[in-house]
Amino acid sequence: MSIVKVIGNNVCLLNNDRVVHSRSIAETIYCGEVRYAYLPKMPTVEGLKFHIQEKARPVLIVSNNANNRAANGNVQIIPFTTKDKTSLPTHLSFKAGEFGLAEDSILMAECETQIPATFVFEKIGEVNDNKIIEDIVQTIIIQHGLFAKLMKKRYNKSNVNRSVSDYKVIEGRKHNDFERNIG
Repeated sequence: MSIVKVIGNNVCLLNNDRVVHSRSIAETIYCGEVRYAYLPKMPTVEGLKFHIQEKARPVLIVSNNANNRAANGNVQIIPFTTKDKTSLPTHLSFKAGEFGLAEDSILMAECETQIPATFVFEKIGEVNDNKIIEDIVQTIIIQHGLFAKLMKKRYNKSNVNRSVSDYKVIEGRKHNDFERNIG
């Protein structure tokens, strides 16, 4: 059983009373960092299965740094998974070693969520490459359908909202060719 607990000046994730992840409470969390985080188990509804990421896993911090500095605030994250998933335009694939990832992983923008900052632990890497940041932003834009709707109205582009199956492989990363279709 996993539990988050403050021990001294550290926030720790314990599994069977053993610290598995930790972070100094004074350590600032920054946008673009890849960190381990604990995603708590969500309540279930009998007879229904939800596809919500849980447990300790790498996540990408996407909330702004002013928000991230709030002492008891929430942090906006996108989780990674190592499981094989159906390719969606909200997914980006990364190889083991990129950003400190231990295994080949998929970043899943459709699972973007907020968690308490106390559930965010050690930094394992950081996304600094502008092309990769642009690709990540595109997956977020696709997930946040209202932005696509706005662009469609503002620029009178009928091809902004594309089919879920209409994506390309660019530099080995699956993502929708969104920016080329609104410009």
